[in-house]
Amino acid sequence: EIENGPLGAAGARLGGSRTLRNSGGTITFLPDAGGELNFLMLSGTATVRNDSGTLDIQGADPSDGQGSTRPVLACDLPDENGNPGCANPALYNSGTLTKSASDSTASIQPGFANAGTVRADVGTLLLGADGPGGPATTFAAGAKVGASSGDGEVAFANVSVDGASTIESGGTVALAPGGMLQGAGTLSVSGTLEWTGGTQQGSGETTVLAGGAVEIENGPLGAAGARLGGS
Repeated sequence: EIENGPLGAAGARLGGSRTLRNSGGTITFLPDAGGELNFLMLSGTATVRNDSGTLDIQGADPSDGQGSTRPVLACDLPDENGNPGCANPALYNSGTLTKSASDSTASIQPGFANAGTVRADVGTLLLGADGPGGPATTFAAGAKVGASSGDGEVAFANVSVDGASTIESGGTVALAPGGMLQGAGTLSVSGTLEWTGGTQQGSGETTVLAGGAVEIENGPLGAAGARLGGS
């Protein structure tokens, strides 16, 4: 259980070459009495590996103490030589990654290798928080954006579909303005893909299956334009 201490969100840190591995249990980000999550900062070559079981985020990005927020799973700053602040990828999921509480956004900043299921039951789970110029989330063959038990959604800021992956029936994914969906694999849509802006590119394919939907619509800032490129 990753949670705030008595002095608030001081941040938990995983560094060096340390691995936090879940082999069938549960890793949970828990809010304090005020509803605030702690954050986990990754540095060096440290990794979080959800081999099986559940990694559950029960809230939204915590305050950074300066009027903004920081990602609930964050990457340390680059060093003076420009070396990355954390491994890429630093988060591996072959089990289930869920966001189960809070109408607001919880963000994953480090590179994320997903071969399991990602689901948001409430609010938004943002993958690739640094956008197209930052570390990507990769979807391996068999990866799923799972059906939600509520009205939450998973947002793609920078995702590469490298193997056949699925948005399951009942699951909702948003490709927001400035976002990037790329890769050589096929993304099959049995749920809903909301395309409010951003770019789909690369040599892969987005396939809308029976019962699925791709909705091309304006985002909150107006007609930013959706783009389809590559092959």
